[in-house]
Amino acid sequence: MLAIERDSRTLCELIARYRIKLDSNNRHICIVSCKSSTDSLHFSCRCWPHIGGQTMEKISKKPVSTGIQQTEKGVFVFRCYLGSSNLAPWRKQKTVKNKSVKEARQLYGQWIEAQEQAYKTAHEPVQQAKAMQKVDASPTFAEYTSQGDIPAHDGQFFQQIKQEAVLSGSAVSRKQVGSIQGVDLQHRSNLKIINRDYPAFNLKPLNSFTPEDVDGLLDSIKATRGCTNNTLNHYLHSVSKVFRLAQDAGVVPKRFNPCRKVEGRQKEYREKTVITASQYDGVLQAVEQLPPKFRAGMLISLMCGLRREEVMGLMWTDIDFEHSMLNVRHTLIQYKGEDGLRVKTIKAGTKNGTQRAVGLPDKVAEALHAYRATLPKRLPTWCDGVTGARYNLLWIRLDTADVYDMDLFGHVWREMRPSLMEQGILTKKSRFHDLRAGFISYMLNKQQFSPVIVAKLAGHRSAQMTLDVYGDADSTDINNALEAMNNAFKD
Repeated sequence: MLAIERDSRTLCELIARYRIKLDSNNRHICIVSCKSSTDSLHFSCRCWPHIGGQTMEKISKKPVSTGIQQTEKGVFVFRCYLGSSNLAPWRKQKTVKNKSVKEARQLYGQWIEAQEQAYKTAHEPVQQAKAMQKVDASPTFAEYTSQGDIPAHDGQFFQQIKQEAVLSGSAVSRKQVGSIQGVDLQHRSNLKIINRDYPAFNLKPLNSFTPEDVDGLLDSIKATRGCTNNTLNHYLHSVSKVFRLAQDAGVVPKRFNPCRKVEGRQKEYREKTVITASQYDGVLQAVEQLPPKFRAGMLISLMCGLRREEVMGLMWTDIDFEHSMLNVRHTLIQYKGEDGLRVKTIKAGTKNGTQRAVGLPDKVAEALHAYRATLPKRLPTWCDGVTGARYNLLWIRLDTADVYDMDLFGHVWREMRPSLMEQGILTKKSRFHDLRAGFISYMLNKQQFSPVIVAKLAGHRSAQMTLDVYGDADSTDINNALEAMNNAFKD
């Protein structure tokens, strides 16, 4: 434990912000906690020698906030936690495989130094941004868009969002002000990242922003997170929303929105991997050969069009075998908690904050009955990681009573995919989500259902979204149309 006089606070902040390397003693020091008293600041430190270019960091079998964890033979997880709660924590993680202990320590030494440099680069502008603030200035971006541990503690921006939701009652507003975890909430998720990782931006007063500031933020996000241009446009939309509501609240002058002069990034073309209507039958036949548990889950997506989170959130009480209906009422969501560990919880409603009912085809009902026959008579229940409530989910491990991994059926699909490509059934590396897309494509292009009906079955907000994403005709349909047109013009 170190005690430093309060008049050395500047030095303390520098120490807390960066890992200090003491070459004189050939050791590393890492500040792991900081407590303040009336006269001094107290730091808890960790030290370890640095010999021959590699750190002698202790290798732990349990998760650590900063250091090396060995999860199994030859597999190591590197973690670092730099800074403090007052200085924008920097949490990073990396996994290496097939390495010896010596190699792992050497790689960790190189990796942690790179993280230290990245953290320093990202936070050097902080003091400059703070200096720009005036006593009577408007709130900073971070203050205005702060998020509390409960909705009542949210900042002014999210309080205004909630007021909009009450007034409009729209599905979009319900989506924006739903669960506080912010996993599937557009603005909450984007602003949380901005306020956590980009202090040079979020510490500026709202009334001092320029279009160059916003443009620079987008460039920084692109450089550090590797986002697509489509995702950058989502960030721009969230920042613009902040300034629009700040105008309404009188926080900034009317018509003050630097985002108006920032050009949105040009959308990038991404090759679609949707399972086309002509491929649907071949995929369906392959899925029907799977064991009952996997067959049931895959068919629910392929024949009922459910999203991954909706499939994983299904409960036995959602299935109405008598009336051949499947009620989509919940989603299982997953996010990283404050300790960096994954937390799973049930969220009421779907991605759009709504519920829907879809038909239960005979093939799906048969697969569910077959899967149910493999389970004990008394079904296990799963304890929600956040609320503690217990649910009779479909996909619970019998050995641990924990819900299966969120990517359970994604793993199965990736195992199937090479064989389907060899047989010529697939031509692209489709994802598990493309099974749902295959259902939508089949309903639109083969069954010729109205886009409005298909949108309802798929849980889309509008038929236009259904057509834009899934309504493209595949090459077989195009060739058939050209042939028919050619025959029509023959004498």
